[in-house]
Amino acid sequence: MAQPILRTERLVMVPLADRHLELEVELDADPEVLRYLWGRARSREEVIASHAERMALSGKVDGLGYWMAFASNGGGPASDHPGTAPEHKTLVEPTSGAKTTAEPASGAEPSMKSASGAEPTMESASGAEPTMQSASGAEPMVESADGFVGLMMLPPAHGPDQPDDPAVAELGYRLARRFWRQGLASEASRALLRHAFDTVGQSRVIAQTMAVNAGSRGVMKAVGMRHVRTFFPEWDDPLPGTEEGEVEYEITLEMWRNRTRAGAV
Repeated sequence: MAQPILRTERLVMVPLADRHLELEVELDADPEVLRYLWGRARSREEVIASHAERMALSGKVDGLGYWMAFASNGGGPASDHPGTAPEHKTLVEPTSGAKTTAEPASGAEPSMKSASGAEPTMESASGAEPTMQSASGAEPMVESADGFVGLMMLPPAHGPDQPDDPAVAELGYRLARRFWRQGLASEASRALLRHAFDTVGQSRVIAQTMAVNAGSRGVMKAVGMRHVRTFFPEWDDPLPGTEEGEVEYEITLEMWRNRTRAGAV
């Protein structure tokens, strides 16, 4: 199964590719985006290394990976109404491009990170016609720097604090600061969860972040995940708030189906 393009009401989520490296560099240049991940901006060399790791994880589980999210309007705020994204149905559009993998989430509302230190389309049901792809795989009028929302993540679970089970995936998101507090992390996460359960066939999706990361925890709750544990890994260079521990949330296939029947997804 090729990793698909995912579309929501306000986003186009394109599988991560080498052409996206400069956007990853830009995203990690903002220390606020990485507040609960690294506590500082990252160098270009560090981002290049992380990009290579993400691309190397591609193909571990068919259909799972990393996505670069863009505003479907091509730039500027993805929505003129902040707050929780509306619930909506989406449809998967497969691509012919290579698969990639994802990285866990952390950050105020923007992103998460697992305790292991590793980094975790749909077309709207309104009937809008799919966007044509260029020969390079890029979507014209969509993949613009101004419209770049962030890195969305759904890799297979991995790392010392995660299960070694290909049926378990890890949810993550890292948003550019100008797109915070618009409900976009929740909107993207719902699309990723739908893909994980309805298309890939995962049995469970987890998410991990610092206990003090209220923004990311709010997103996890908003998409129907439940807190399952607080744990205290050892860090070489602990960030402020580390003493409160890390938290793990989960949503199972049964939980997802119950939410679907209730019309909550």
